[in-house]
Amino acid sequence: MKSIPFSMCFLFIIILSGCAHQSYSDIMAQERREHPPVVSDPDAECWDADVEIIIAPAYEPTTPAPVSIPAPARSEPVKNSESEWDVSNKNKWTHIVIHHSATKSGNAAQFDRIHRMRGWDRGLGYHFVIGNGNGSPEGKIEVGPRWKNQIRGAHAGVAYYNKYGIGICLVGNFEETKPDRAQIDALVKLIRWLQRECNIPAKNILGHGDIKSTLCPGKNFPMNEVKRRILN
Repeated sequence: MKSIPFSMCFLFIIILSGCAHQSYSDIMAQERREHPPVVSDPDAECWDADVEIIIAPAYEPTTPAPVSIPAPARSEPVKNSESEWDVSNKNKWTHIVIHHSATKSGNAAQFDRIHRMRGWDRGLGYHFVIGNGNGSPEGKIEVGPRWKNQIRGAHAGVAYYNKYGIGICLVGNFEETKPDRAQIDALVKLIRWLQRECNIPAKNILGHGDIKSTLCPGKNFPMNEVKRRILN
């Protein structure tokens, strides 16, 4: 019986290996199954403003907001003043990226505390936070230090959108519920103002899921309504 040449054996092994090798899409599908890209998971890269470090798999923070936060009275409508948002020497912002907190409650100070506990010295990764009545007044626009100081955000998980994207987070989990009407009204008002001040076109107003594999800002977030209203 003749022996099979070594070259033939080697070729046979390569063919078998190729058949067993997973395609990139197969690997990504498996990754999504094992690590679902939900916004309530940690996103290491997006919370470090100084160093672009991607720790795979990269997600958003999981730390839930304590449920003990008392809900403020909702009888008085919130008055958001544009003067609170006005700063000098604005950065060259090109985009607006909308998020949800994936928590039932929270506010800018609380999220800032959580982010600092994770080791992010500049704290709150968003530029603005819009309350839902559980932690801050419903529709209240809180201005973060990153906007006041006109520095890069830490919210996108993508370097470009951290540097040039204004991060706005609405408190709530919009995979489960819809945003409050006051939140959407406040968001539209803020976006219109940012568009005027920073010359940002409507096409550059994005949900987090438009730039990263994530469910943020949630299936119940009315993106079409928001875009329709800012065009009117």
